[in-house]
Amino acid sequence: MSENVVYQPIMVPRGEVVRIGKLGIRGMMEKFGHEIPMFSFMNIKKSNDSFVSTCIHLRMDGYGETEDDAVNDMAGNVCYFLLHNFSDLSSEDAWENIRSLFAPDDWSNPLWEKYHDFQFLQAKQGKRDLTTDLLSKLAEAREEAEELKRQTVAMAAVLLFLKETKEQAEKEWYVQAEVGTQATGSTEVVCQNLTLAKARRMRDEVRV
Repeated sequence: MSENVVYQPIMVPRGEVVRIGKLGIRGMMEKFGHEIPMFSFMNIKKSNDSFVSTCIHLRMDGYGETEDDAVNDMAGNVCYFLLHNFSDLSSEDAWENIRSLFAPDDWSNPLWEKYHDFQFLQAKQGKRDLTTDLLSKLAEAREEAEELKRQTVAMAAVLLFLKETKEQAEKEWYVQAEVGTQATGSTEVVCQNLTLAKARRMRDEVRV
């Protein structure tokens, strides 16, 4: 069915839309304590066969002779902006600045329309939505990480229980040894029992 779909170029004033996608910035939580949402972008092929990559959310461009060059240039500009946005402004002002950039207007609305047109065209042609695949994989990775975290916590609890049980058993053994020694009045029994306890403890530590 997708083979019968006639391709119709999606055009914007600067050229033909050839790609859309999402841009995620890693390390923002570690650096600034904020999880930044993913930004939508589109790649445009200009009349001179060069490319411009536009982040619609933040209204930033990147340029290059290839699509990847343009995306990388745009991503660098976005990172530079976010770095100064959260470093130079208060948290409230920084978020307000981003919110104002996200607001739709006469500049962004036509781009969003073309973005959705391109998205719909890809679906009609039977092409996979790479963004959806990526988000799905990210969700699966988060679930696996959470399950691993739960297993690690459970294992740590078991190890702690075994350690406490072992220490309690050793304490009880020492008490029994001392009680037995007092009953027999033999110094030799004390030395023999303590040496045996030390040997058992060393054996158990090797096993752990």
